[in-house]
Amino acid sequence: MIEELPEGWALTTLREIVRNLTQKSEPRERDESLYIGLEHIEGHSSRILGHGLGKEVRSVKSVFRSGDILYGKLRPYLNKVCRPEFDGICSTDILVLQPSNAIEPGYLHRLLTSQSVVEFSVANSNGINLPRTSFESLSELEVFLPPLAEQRRIVAKIEELTARSRAARAALADVPTLLEQFRQSVLASAFRGDLTADWRAKHLDTEPASVLLARIRAERRKQFEAKYPKKKYIQPEPVENDDELPELPDSWCWASLDEVTSLIADIDHKMPKAVDDGVLFLSAKDLLNDGTLNFTDKVKRISEEDYERLSRKAKPTRGDIIYSRIGARLGKARLVETNLRFLVSDSCCTIRPLVDGVFLALHLDREETLRRAIGDSQSIGVPDLGLDRIKEFSVPLCPEMEQKEVVRVLGAALSAVRKIESQAREWASALDQLDQSILAKAFRGELVPQDPTDEPASALLERIRSGQSERKDPREVTG
Repeated sequence: MIEELPEGWALTTLREIVRNLTQKSEPRERDESLYIGLEHIEGHSSRILGHGLGKEVRSVKSVFRSGDILYGKLRPYLNKVCRPEFDGICSTDILVLQPSNAIEPGYLHRLLTSQSVVEFSVANSNGINLPRTSFESLSELEVFLPPLAEQRRIVAKIEELTARSRAARAALADVPTLLEQFRQSVLASAFRGDLTADWRAKHLDTEPASVLLARIRAERRKQFEAKYPKKKYIQPEPVENDDELPELPDSWCWASLDEVTSLIADIDHKMPKAVDDGVLFLSAKDLLNDGTLNFTDKVKRISEEDYERLSRKAKPTRGDIIYSRIGARLGKARLVETNLRFLVSDSCCTIRPLVDGVFLALHLDREETLRRAIGDSQSIGVPDLGLDRIKEFSVPLCPEMEQKEVVRVLGAALSAVRKIESQAREWASALDQLDQSILAKAFRGELVPQDPTDEPASALLERIRSGQSERKDPREVTG
């Protein structure tokens, strides 16, 4: 709050200096009109992300013209404000505001995006799940109005300073893509054996992976026969066409995923009912982008009875891998690192490794494995990867001790990636705070110097009040 107004400034309200334009357009009147909905306005940045066409929307819409300010009144905390440079129509969840001659359009636009206005709008909204403000509420906002000449200087300075932050933000926007490319490059090098070449040179007497695979096959059979003494054991199929796969170091070998796991299974394909207090029930969306599983309170829960009924084929335990096999998140692999009881829907399967679990999970999360998963999936709209196809995945198997070295080296590299990702998010947040700090200084009169020769804002307001300085617009207005 400004304790004392800067020289030449005046105290007013939004109602006095802004008109709320309420002209509406019927569907038949606007086939080729450009349409802006809330989904086309990026929150906090004022960027217009795109537009629709009038013929694509059926209900009555509001009319705007180039230079009007569009203010999203639904969920105002999203701070969706923009100033289109074209005429069109917009959602009725958007206020169409026209500045009077007392306030520069650019100044009004910046003012409405400031945090103090967001807070005022939120505080003066109605509704809980879908809060809305109104022009009647918003118009009571107190505005500290500078002289017009100073408004123009302020807008120019804001543009100059925020242009730098926009450039920095654009550079930061490229960071996730670059880091993912680096991540995949490191994973590819690791599973070609490149990252552990020096380690192998120092450990020439290490047992080769072919011997390890033979021992795994024997252990796999032993476990099955102990559990199912009357059933015939079926040896898993070896990897297909290993001579067509990339060449591996001499001590490595190719294996099928089925060969190096004791379980690849999903639950019964029945959707259980949610309960308030029960066993956690995850789905593919709970395989989070940070490499973890979502065990928060937001996860669905199911009854004990449903848990026992659905989990006959697969109960995930610590050390297992949850692998998504259906839908948009196909091909995500997450290691279970908790003793919590939980279940996953049939959008995922549970994989129980007989090799190092982290090693196998990292391999499954590779771009190369994802490409195979997408290629093997069957889809009529929604990708669906069958368990038999997953079992056929090829795994570049290295000696047991080398698996641990691969995990160690990858762990260090991927930890560095996560730190950079975190730093980039902090920088982006700092830029947002910087932009708001610039706006706060601007609207306190601290961004540019005052000029005593400027016509004071009080004179502007007097002309507005006397009707001597009004924008002429044929559209219906209120407020």
